[in-house]
Amino acid sequence: MIEISFIIPVYKNTVEEIDKCIASIKKQNIEKYEIIIVNDGSDDENIENYFLKKTHQCDSIIYLSQKNSGSAVARNNGLEKAKGEYVFFVDSDDQLADNFYGYFKKIEKQETDIMIFDYSNWNQEVENVITLNQKMNFNNNKELLFSSVMFNNSIYNGFMFGAIWGKCFKRIFLEKNELKFRDKLRKSQDRMFMLESYFYAKKIEYFPIQEYRYRINDNSICRQMNMNMIDYYYELFIEMSNFCIKNSITMDSFKYLTYGIVSEMLPLTIFHIDNKEKYKEKKKLYRKISIKFKFEKELENLCFKDFNTLTRKIKFFLYKYRLFFILYLYFHFKQKKERKKSFKK
Repeated sequence: MIEISFIIPVYKNTVEEIDKCIASIKKQNIEKYEIIIVNDGSDDENIENYFLKKTHQCDSIIYLSQKNSGSAVARNNGLEKAKGEYVFFVDSDDQLADNFYGYFKKIEKQETDIMIFDYSNWNQEVENVITLNQKMNFNNNKELLFSSVMFNNSIYNGFMFGAIWGKCFKRIFLEKNELKFRDKLRKSQDRMFMLESYFYAKKIEYFPIQEYRYRINDNSICRQMNMNMIDYYYELFIEMSNFCIKNSITMDSFKYLTYGIVSEMLPLTIFHIDNKEKYKEKKKLYRKISIKFKFEKELENLCFKDFNTLTRKIKFFLYKYRLFFILYLYFHFKQKKERKKSFKK
């Protein structure tokens, strides 16, 4: 019986990144496991040749290829092939933490639908481990998880409950509840998947054990300007709102949703440093977005005490009082500083 299935979507990654990711799994010395690689339409022949060679060398690696359809479709295709008792989702430029499996073996026999672990954020200069420091059980207080998934960054100092990485899922739990990634969501489908997973899970536990190493990549496609993000985020907004209403999730849990979605989307569109539209056009589009998402109305559900840092309070103040020009300058100089720092590396 296969113990663990690792599902890894691949798109526009280097062979070196993918090789390090796979190596971090193989060196865990898991007796029975499978690594399911799903190539999401990458036309890089080096990657194709790399995996054809890898599958011949290692029976534990399964290689699938699909036309470019997004990571949601890729992960769903991986889930259909998965045979492991447990499922881990891994991004192709990230890695598993050293010696994680040794700790996992001690807890795996617990009948837990979702296990949540510590993780680190790292780049070539630094690695910071993110932890809650103590074992916790969220079964009697799922509202905190819901709120965190729906962009409340104040909960547990922004611990990433909304990411699929750093989690372990019982495969039978996913199948029983027909949990899959929503194909039409091209952005933040992790959050929708985690919201549904937490909602249906009977037992959720957190363990203060580092499982994952999340690579910080300043040049990631997720940080590039993409005006399609407006539609992508709107789809997420509709899906999450409908799910909350349908399942009677309280307003306190999703009152950050609109604010979180819009404030995350704007730096990738209107306020992106590469957006060369005239200032007046940007301001006009900002107004259209506010109407589309009912942004100003939703701002009325929030107040300063809902934000736990001075930076977040100031940003909320700028949005609330429509100080568009200051927002424009803030994001411009913030991205300029980040780009300069990235260039120096």
